[in-house]
Amino acid sequence: MAVIGPSANSRRDMVGPCAFQYDLPETVTLFEGIRDRLGSVITVETAPGVQMKRNVPSIFETITIPGAAKPEPRWSEAQAAAEFEHASALAGSADLVVLTLARRRT
Repeated sequence: MAVIGPSANSRRDMVGPCAFQYDLPETVTLFEGIRDRLGSVITVETAPGVQMKRNVPSIFETITIPGAAKPEPRWSEAQAAAEFEHASALAGSADLVVLTLARRRT
């Protein structure tokens, strides 16, 4: 099984943009939940494929809190191409794909 998408294994995105502390210990990503539930029966892998772009960052990202997750640096064009290729290959080799999508607001 492949769990693909930029929020598939992102604790920060599971918590949401309005939380002060992004990497809470009790937060479980979609990938982690599936892997923990089915990982003893099947192989579960993940890949982001693309990087989410936030046009308007959360106001909470500007507040400095010790131990809080920092915003991820933007991927280079080469890294973006490699991540997309890896996710495509993973999806192509999987028997089942769970795809996480985000709605683009215009």
